[in-house]
Amino acid sequence: MMMFVVILSLCFLDISECYENLSRRPSTVLSLSSRFQTQNATLANDGVRDTIYSKCSHTAENQSIAWLQVDLGKRYSISKVTMYYRDDGSEGWRPYRLRQFSLYVSNTSANMSATPRTRCYTDNTTEQDLPKNIIEMPCKQTARYVIVETTYDAHDDQSTGAMLEICEIEVYGCKTGKYGDNCTSCEGCKTCDINNGSCGCSDIFCGIDCEHSCNKTCENQICNRTTGVKERLKIVIIGGSISAVIVLIAVTVLIIKCINKRSLPSGQDTGYVEECIRSSFHCQYKFILSRP
Repeated sequence: MMMFVVILSLCFLDISECYENLSRRPSTVLSLSSRFQTQNATLANDGVRDTIYSKCSHTAENQSIAWLQVDLGKRYSISKVTMYYRDDGSEGWRPYRLRQFSLYVSNTSANMSATPRTRCYTDNTTEQDLPKNIIEMPCKQTARYVIVETTYDAHDDQSTGAMLEICEIEVYGCKTGKYGDNCTSCEGCKTCDINNGSCGCSDIFCGIDCEHSCNKTCENQICNRTTGVKERLKIVIIGGSISAVIVLIAVTVLIIKCINKRSLPSGQDTGYVEECIRSSFHCQYKFILSRP
């Protein structure tokens, strides 16, 4: 009983420790856009949070873009991402290269030429400042891939090109269909908010299990997050249906009016009805007196 209370207290003190670190799952695979010497991507999920150079992954120099990708193997409900960036603890090296990076999630790999993504975080540090080397980034999304990416070339760095030196990246969350500190099952849906359990998908994903990308399935139109149906197309269909019903009602009313003219007073010519029918929707409201 005492052990349970201690664990529960730790959850309230640090929520991240109550979610699973998905980066450390055996099925998780890390990759880099390029590699500098022997600084492999696997250094970023070995469980070591040291931020000295030898413990960090490192992309190559002279690149226009640099990224590190965490492939979780399948979609998971993500709560947040914590990143430990290189900091040698000396004035001789400072984290210039980390400025203006972005954190994305996606259901397609960064290797793809066109990757629909949701951006969770962007660093806005200017050249006069330096970002923190340990950053916790909220990212309430359901996705397979977590991507840290930059195109920033630090002018105050002797090396050129965009570079990343990530020592450890921790992706906290649950399996899809789970939420909360203890990864409780969602109620009434397959995918729900990682924190409160409310049903729904993230901004660019749709479908019962958030398996479709709205950018692809819905062609950049507003997407129904449950069905994946194009909302604008649905509006057009509904509008067209309403218009058709209105026209049908109008035609019916005109026909009824025309037919009612069959019961004209004896002083009027029944040729009126024939004229109405021949002129389709436009009944000519004129009465022709019958000849004696």
